[in-house]
Formats: sequence, structure tokens, C-alpha cells
Amino acid sequence: MGLQDTASGERIHIGFFGARNAGKSSLVNAVTGQALSVVSVRTR
Repeated sequence: MGLQDTASGERIHIGFFGARNAGKSSLVNAVTGQALSVVSVRTR
């Protein structure tokens, strides 16, 4: 099952917070078995 197979209202949203280049996207990719994570950078 991929991201496009699930309606957007039924998707689970998970947030990981931490320093840049700390491996957050790699962790999400490993858990989900996908090669790409959608990330957002927020600055103060």
C-alpha cells in the first residue's frame, strides 16, 4: 500500500523534531519501507 492508495483524510501524520542532519528522514524511510519522505523545514 502506498501513499497514493490512501485518502488524505485517512493518512496518519507523524512529526519528528530535531537538529538538521540527525537522520530523521532516514528513520522514517526505514520504518515505512519507502525511499522518500516528505519533509518540511521550519525556522524561527
